Amino acid sequence: MAEKGEVSVNPLSDFEHLFLNRTGVLELNDASNKPLMFKGKRVKVELYGPNTQEQIKALAYQRQWAMTKATSQQAQGADKGELNYEESREVDIKYLVDVTKDFIDFPYPGGKQAIYSNPDLCYIEPQVRKYLANWGNFMRQQNNG
Repeated sequence: MAEKGEVSVNPLSDFEHLFLNRTGVLELNDASNKPLMFKGKRVKVELYGPNTQEQIKALAYQRQWAMTKATSQQAQGADKGELNYEESREVDIKYLVDVTKDFIDFPYPGGKQAIYSNPDLCYIEPQVRKYLANWGNFMRQQNNG
């Protein structure tokens, strides 16, 4: 027991249930919101959680790209509303690839890059972004990574 004026310190293990997992696993749905299946297995994607090196680097790259783009447009006197869709899309895809550890039971030719680049699989991206935005998906008590 702590003496008067001292703070009692609990071991770190008492707090582990509050920590985030490095990754979380999302079960994907198809465009009609039914489970996405491939050869009889549920397709999943394992994603890097907030505050992982993968997530930090991916966000830093996006910020750097945006700052460079804005600076370049200002220097050229270009309209700030102008946006190169292809370049912006490439940055979005790079972010998704960087924060995706792996797709599970979905051996798509070309892997992560090809999945996120394929407009016919565009229903996957919003599910991934929604999952990533909810940090609760990465809580240890969730047991998902």
